[in-house]
Amino acid sequence: MTQQRNITNEVFAKNLAELMQKLGATQEMISKDLGIAQSAVSNYLKGRVPRVDILLELSGYFGTTPSDLVGGNAVESVQSRSLFGFENATLIADLKNDLAAAQASINDAEAALKKCKQYVSMAKLTAARVESIRKANIRRR
Repeated sequence: MTQQRNITNEVFAKNLAELMQKLGATQEMISKDLGIAQSAVSNYLKGRVPRVDILLELSGYFGTTPSDLVGGNAVESVQSRSLFGFENATLIADLKNDLAAAQASINDAEAALKKCKQYVSMAKLTAARVESIRKANIRRR
């Protein structure tokens, strides 16, 4: 049983590494896209098979099945499909990056607007003080 488990772990690690290489995925990308620790992805590449829920997410991410990922040839499985799951994952990752960039731009714009409002308030206060001083000088004459 232990020998079988070791073979399964080795096959899983090999399949994961091949899929990552073939489709250009990095540990960081997988970690970020699936919300798992990068160290976990590293452990998977060393032969640790993930929990079933993570295995399901990984197989969906790469567009293969859990059984192909753990025991079959996942790369051939993915190549036989017309649409790679990874293409969808890449699109989602790109959209997340675009969203993050847009959010950063919105935050910058909001900060600039806040500064402008502060400057307008200061200008109004200064104008009111100048007007007050002007009226005081007129009264003194």
